[in-house]
Amino acid sequence: MPHSVFISYARDASRAQAQAIHAALGGTAEDICFLDEQEIGVGEPFPERLVDALFDARVVVILAEPLYFTRRYCLQEFHIATGPFSQLLKERPNASDAEKAAALSGIVVALPERDVDPMMDRFPRAIAGRNWPRADDADAIAAFVRTELATNPPTLRERYASLGADAAERARFLANSALPTPLRIGSTPMAPTLGIPISIGDAFVGRADDMWSIHDVLTSRRGDLRTAAGITGSLEAGGGFGKTRIAVEYLYRFGTRHFRGGLFWIDAEQDPEARLYEILIALNPSADPIEVVRTRPGGVAAAVARAIRSLPHDSPPPLFIIDNVPEPVAGEWPKPLETWCPVLGEVSVLATSRTQVALGGGRVEAVRIDVLGPEDAIDLVAAGVDGIGHHEWGEIAEWVGYLPLALELLNRAMLSRAIEPRDVLGAKRARRATTQPLERAEEALSRVLPRGSVRGVSEAFAISYGRLTPEQQTAARLLAWMAPSPLPLPILDG
Repeated sequence: MPHSVFISYARDASRAQAQAIHAALGGTAEDICFLDEQEIGVGEPFPERLVDALFDARVVVILAEPLYFTRRYCLQEFHIATGPFSQLLKERPNASDAEKAAALSGIVVALPERDVDPMMDRFPRAIAGRNWPRADDADAIAAFVRTELATNPPTLRERYASLGADAAERARFLANSALPTPLRIGSTPMAPTLGIPISIGDAFVGRADDMWSIHDVLTSRRGDLRTAAGITGSLEAGGGFGKTRIAVEYLYRFGTRHFRGGLFWIDAEQDPEARLYEILIALNPSADPIEVVRTRPGGVAAAVARAIRSLPHDSPPPLFIIDNVPEPVAGEWPKPLETWCPVLGEVSVLATSRTQVALGGGRVEAVRIDVLGPEDAIDLVAAGVDGIGHHEWGEIAEWVGYLPLALELLNRAMLSRAIEPRDVLGAKRARRATTQPLERAEEALSRVLPRGSVRGVSEAFAISYGRLTPEQQTAARLLAWMAPSPLPLPILDG
């Protein structure tokens, strides 16, 4: 039977107070209050049952104090509890105070001891301005809860359903909890020191299984990460599938935890010697200038290999990420991965490529990725955007074949107000003819996308391009023509 009250708290800071409030509200498994410590047993699904308990609650008790706002699940619970209010502000910026209060009804705050910051600046004004009891006054908290219940507020699930987002919010919470949070790289040797893309946090959806597959290849199948044998994983898919984004998220979510010996990001479309020298400096800041190193036997690559092999046996392992392994020039053999990692087979390597790198031999295991699932694609294209319903977002996501690059492009265009969701939907339903260059792109995409979705992808790019000014269109064409070569600085300055 669903519980009417959910207690959200940081166990390290507020366990005793949460237990006392639970006891004051009944304290049995059959009562009105859910306390995750008692409800989730060993071997039971987590956090799915916790999510459902939260969505079924009419009142959420938040034990506010500094540690609460540093805990991952606490923050997710907090954002779900305040989500209807956030959605109201997004859809109706001029909502009345009564409407705002209604969106926040059912939230009860328990303050910490007097010398502890309650962090009330984290709460909306309508909550922060109330005179709440302290968490150690369990009877007073219970009285507040019963007063709220007497008004028969809707459950959080019902509130989200009224916004057309109950299933989506639940799925998003579960998806976010399936992956570790991104961490700062901190003191881990890193190269380059600037220029590595940043994590997109909770906006990274639909790839939990792909991330597990990568981590399984690079860690579980190898055993002890300090052994001499290293495995290379290769993300192989066509353009627009999000290979680079997956590699970035792996670096921040798994690399920061398991490869503290070094996190080395190599853009394979740039000069490999310069990238390897950056790694050498990260491992040995006192290394000689590159002009000196390249004159020695084996050059920069050999120097990097010596630096890696001289690491203590018990030191944490490094991770190489080789992004955008280029397709071979017609009539030439593809470059070996040793071009960018001179210790291939001795360290863990994650490569991304449109070609089948795994066919090149060695201990290279392919991790093939696909387009997003329908619900994840809707989450990506609709993130932060309102104006159409869930079914209509589904039309748009299907129109572009659930391809992450096209979905992200459309989302950014709508977030910047360059185009409205209704206009995108209208373009989809009108099935406008594409221009000749885009039709040539269709031919290339037709090998990797479902029949009927290719035109949607090309038109997604056409929509974005069509919203640029003539000067911006000229700049975009110039940049495209020069790709993938490095861009001269005077052009960027211009």
